Order: sequence, then C-alpha cells, then structure tokens
Amino acid sequence: MKLRWRLEVGLASAVFRFFGLWSGAGRIMCGRLFGFLGRILVAKVRKRTRANLRIAFPEASEARIDQLMRDAYCSIAKGSYDFYWSGRWTKEEVESRIQWEPESLKSFESAYRAGKGIVLVVGHLGNWEFVSHAIMLRGMQLNAYAAIQVNTLANEMVEKIRKRFGAKFFAPRMMNSPDMLRCLKKGEIAGFVADQNAGSRGFFVPFMGQLASTHKGPASYAALSGSEAFFGVGLDQGQGVYRIEMIPLGRCGRSESEILAFTARWVDILEKYIRMYPEQYFWMHNRWKSRPGPDSIIVERAKSDLQPREKNAVGVERKP
Repeated sequence: MKLRWRLEVGLASAVFRFFGLWSGAGRIMCGRLFGFLGRILVAKVRKRTRANLRIAFPEASEARIDQLMRDAYCSIAKGSYDFYWSGRWTKEEVESRIQWEPESLKSFESAYRAGKGIVLVVGHLGNWEFVSHAIMLRGMQLNAYAAIQVNTLANEMVEKIRKRFGAKFFAPRMMNSPDMLRCLKKGEIAGFVADQNAGSRGFFVPFMGQLASTHKGPASYAALSGSEAFFGVGLDQGQGVYRIEMIPLGRCGRSESEILAFTARWVDILEKYIRMYPEQYFWMHNRWKSRPGPDSIIVERAKSDLQPREKNAVGVERKP
C-alpha cells in the first residue's frame, strides 16, 4: 500500500476528528477552512469549477461566481465531515440528522410496500450519502453502484461507512450485470448517482444551458423492470441536518422515446434543484467534457412539475 494513500487517509481522519472536538461549530469551521483552501489549492480543479459555474450562470458577476465557489467547497467539506462522523455516531444520532419531507416519505414507502421495486436516481447535490442512510434506517433495502477509489485504504473506509446500515453496493463495471434487476424483482431499491459525464455513448440532454452526456442506466433499468422510479435528494438544512425529498418519476416504458423522455425528466428536476441550491452542487466534475457527434442521441428538454418558490441570491427560485 502506497505511503501517500496512508497519509491522505490519516490526514483526512485527523482533520475531521480535530474539528469534531467542537461538535456543530467544528463542522462549520471545517467547511470554512476547505472553502478557503479550495481557492488556493489544486489549480486544475479550481479552473474547472469556475468554468462550470460560468456555464451554469452566465449572467452572474465574477464576485458571485467566486462566492459560489467558496460555498461549494464549504458544502463538500461539511458533507464529508458529516459522512465521516456518520460512521461513528450512534444510530440515534444519525437518525436525528435526517428529516424526511412528509409527502416524500409517504409516497416512497407506499411504492416500496407495493413490492415491485424502486429505481432511485440521485445527483451530486446536497449529501447523497445521507439519502442512503435515510432509506436504510426506514427498513428499506437499497442497492447501488459506487465508484471504487484509487486509494484502496480510503475506499475501505468509505465502503464501511456506506454499508453500516445494510446498504449493498456494486462496482460500476457491473452496470450490465443482472444483479440489479434481481434486486428490483425482489422488491428492493436500485440506486443510481447518475449525473456525471457519460462519454460519447450517453444521451445528450439539456442541462444548465448546455447539452450534457447523461447515463442511460436509470432509464434502462426502469424500463426493463417496470418498477416505479423516483428522483431523490438530501438537502443540507444547517447543523448537519438533511431534508430527504423524493420526487416521483412514474414508470418508464420500453420504447426509445419513453426512455429518452424519462432521462430528460430527471435531469430537468435535478437542474431545478441546483438552481434552488447552487452552493450544494458538486461543481468539480467535468460535466460537459463530452460533446455530441454526428451519431449522438440528443434529447429535448423536459418540463417537470416541480415548482420552486422563493428566490435566492443568484436570481433563481428556491423553496423555503
């Protein structure tokens, strides 16, 4: 095992444990520290973050873009801090940091009790790891794909926390495996964090003003299984509390047009949430790296029923 890997994991653990001495205040201090460091370290990531924010908010001032960068780094640090400690807090302490939106809980549990399986799509918004915790702590079985970290020591630590409450994870190389379909047939949940660049083989869907290559997996599994589908998000409410919201996507038919429409629908919902909570999105991904070619499938923009309300500082609308 590489010395560098040990140092990376040791340093991260030490930082989270150190700030943990101050409980809630430590979480905020941790976020502020990484919000500051993010502006001065890793120039490549900083450049990509700024470019992505400029694509998403072309009307925003440079000062606003700088603020969003700081807030995004801060949000990631606080989310990582909470995830790390969720492997050490008691079950009751983790539960106290989860707040289900009542209608979401009712519709999601009702679909689960139907026994036909659920396809769940989430993006890198808020704390996606706490969505997994929230589901498992309600007694529902989640199965999901998760990328394997290059740092094997970090991968072991993350995997242990992810599986603490019984969630099951598959490697992305198993995307065509029948295992996930078997899970759906057993009435369980198949989860996909699906908002990263999908390369030349993805569907090109309008996202934040630009076409973005998008994974076909959620729509394909929803179509093959006939299961109900939801878009899920865990939004940071402050003090390490996350509000879990589940937006019904319905079922997905097997025709190409239905699969494309399903994909466009969840991407549109994700975009609406990002415009409500831009500081909680993971802007570091190279989301718009792949560009459509002559044989690419380009999807028309969907219009979801999600209706945001209150306006935020970027000039877009936001729920209270």
